[in-house]
Amino acid sequence: FDKESFDPKTFFKMHDNDGDNFLDDWELMALFTGEVDKLFEEFEEGEYDEEEKQEELEMMAEHVKDHVDANKDGLIHINEFIEYTKRDDFVDTDPWKAVFAGTGYD
Repeated sequence: FDKESFDPKTFFKMHDNDGDNFLDDWELMALFTGEVDKLFEEFEEGEYDEEEKQEELEMMAEHVKDHVDANKDGLIHINEFIEYTKRDDFVDTDPWKAVFAGTGYD
């Protein structure tokens, strides 16, 4: 990730599917679908169910809202996102800890 070349407005607009200048739960979960698929690709079919993947998506969305949703309205406004990208903790080196990490599933 190159913070210098990252354009937060362009990134936001790419993921704001309905163009309302907010990211809602559905848009956040759509954003993370690829990442969650990567988390589960090491498992054989039948070792997990789709509910577990959905739970992971929901938890990722909540995690992001906890950090970015400044006014706590449940949505991330484009201005909240842009302000968050200016913070030192925007590029977090601590990777996402999957729900199943440390549970015997991994």
